[in-house]
Amino acid sequence: MTCGDFFEAVKKASADNMYAETFIEEWQKLVSPEQLRQYQSEILEEDQVTNFAEDAANWFSRLIAHTCGEELYAERVKGGHDFLQAIHAKCAEIGIEIELAIIDIPLTPSELMAKAGYIKVTPQGNVELTKMGQRAAEGISSEFRKIG
Repeated sequence: MTCGDFFEAVKKASADNMYAETFIEEWQKLVSPEQLRQYQSEILEEDQVTNFAEDAANWFSRLIAHTCGEELYAERVKGGHDFLQAIHAKCAEIGIEIELAIIDIPLTPSELMAKAGYIKVTPQGNVELTKMGQRAAEGISSEFRKIG
């Protein structure tokens, strides 16, 4: 499978995700048409998939960071993860073995903090510090007291 075939397959699998479509359109404009044609004709390898997924995750993270309103925020987070999972599913379908955790990475600071073990999200949707998070917060607080 070529890179172009892969990108089209992922785009097709994400047809109902307007954010994915916008990302792909913007991503394709980052290089000249000639460079894009050359890249699309290359045989797909794992590195190209991970680079594409990282580009997508970065784009979604920036989009989410500039979002106002809880509903829109949640929609964009979901859209980002849906797209990253579509990339992973397409990889599995064509025999490229990549762990989901490498493709579907945290898109928000709270997701990153949860993955690092500093916070947890309760079943009610509340965010709580873990013991490790509490120790980190206490350490930061004591450093500020030294400064002030």
